[in-house]
Amino acid sequence: MDPPHQLQQHALRTAAYANGCLDREEFEREPGLEPVWCRFLHDLELVTLSSADLDRIEAVL
Repeated sequence: MDPPHQLQQHALRTAAYANGCLDREEFEREPGLEPVWCRFLHDLELVTLSSADLDRIEAVL
């Protein structure tokens, strides 16, 4: 498994995509985490995302 700082970076990339900061092509070229992993890893306190980001990730992806 990736070290926690790498997991955090992948989670932030997913949040950026969900928030419209990356287009689909950019995200597919260098993807983040699958949405279900964002919530799961956040619940395990391995990554930190805001509630708004988590909701947006689940709604968009």
